[in-house]
Amino acid sequence: MTKLLVNAPSGVQELISIGEGGGYFDPERVIWDERTDGPLPAITLGGMKRQGNGLVFDQTVMNASTAATLAPARAAALVRIDADVDAIYGAAIGNRQAEYEAAERQAQVYADADYTGTAPGMVASWASAKGWTGQQAAEDILAQAAAWRGAQDAIRAQRLLRKEQVRAAADAAAINTVTAAWAGFVSLVRQQLGLS
Repeated sequence: MTKLLVNAPSGVQELISIGEGGGYFDPERVIWDERTDGPLPAITLGGMKRQGNGLVFDQTVMNASTAATLAPARAAALVRIDADVDAIYGAAIGNRQAEYEAAERQAQVYADADYTGTAPGMVASWASAKGWTGQQAAEDILAQAAAWRGAQDAIRAQRLLRKEQVRAAADAAAINTVTAAWAGFVSLVRQQLGLS
């Protein structure tokens, strides 16, 4: 097998192997061909350019190569963060957000009235389903709402922080560090919300 150093269409330098008589689909992108240029010297993949009959490291080439690989990694990480949040929201509340908010409002009105009178409909239905008093149901609804609001605050803070860290990441390793921290947070939140 013969090795070729090429500038792939994605902007990334690649070291590829070809068989006898093979070639790269775009000869203009070949930087080094062992068949004509001799054995490939030591290289820093992503930062090489041809100079005369040799290869030299060029920081400008390296920067362009890094940018070409960083943009897709950055975009994928940003999409993943939003998708994880959407999945948590979907699993936790699904399409019942309006119902939960109405139940919370009714429970708060009932609590503000010191649990006197007849429990509002959404509070009463929860009390009936659980075999509780109206006060127990209202307190449970308010406790669950407070827990969810706290989780939403934490999710939003982490989502915004991690997305900005991804945008500011200097390299793929930094993006990987951010996404690993994000994955740990997502796992913890899912566990705390009883979604795991």
